[in-house]
Amino acid sequence: MSLIRNSVFLAAASAHMAVDLLNGQRSILLAVLSIPLGLTNSLIGLVSSLYILSASVSQPLFGEFADRFGPRWVATGGVFWMALMFSMAVTVPGYAALLFLALAALGSAAFHPAGAMEATLLGRQRSGGRETTAASLFFLFGQGGLSIGPMVGGPILERWGPTGLLLLLFFVVPVGVNAG
Repeated sequence: MSLIRNSVFLAAASAHMAVDLLNGQRSILLAVLSIPLGLTNSLIGLVSSLYILSASVSQPLFGEFADRFGPRWVATGGVFWMALMFSMAVTVPGYAALLFLALAALGSAAFHPAGAMEATLLGRQRSGGRETTAASLFFLFGQGGLSIGPMVGGPILERWGPTGLLLLLFFVVPVGVNAG
């Protein structure tokens, strides 16, 4: 798997893990916020669905941006946007936290098409036409972030509350810098 040893591919895949590590915090963060905000299960479901929907529906727009301005800029911008909005979501009080959480989804939306483009192009150019292998490894890193996210975030939330999740940015921000 020479792609894993390619620093550019590894930067894109690691950024995917970082973005989805933050995406993995959504459900546990909503659970923690549900009590002080008085969120019902229906409202938690609605907020979660809106988060996913906004991240999905806006991806074609960010794909167009990546085609026009270059995927690395859009992907890196997505990582930083998500980190900024996520940090606001865990530090502001009240319902504003939900707004910033929803805005964080746009960072994920910006990252995914641009990151996938970078990964598959690298598979084609530097790994003898192995776009599918590159895509599958790229997605593996993302799924890894989604699965590790709640395992890491849960104990942090339990010990330090929502602002404790800022610790995740010590991983996310350097990975975002490296991806740029």
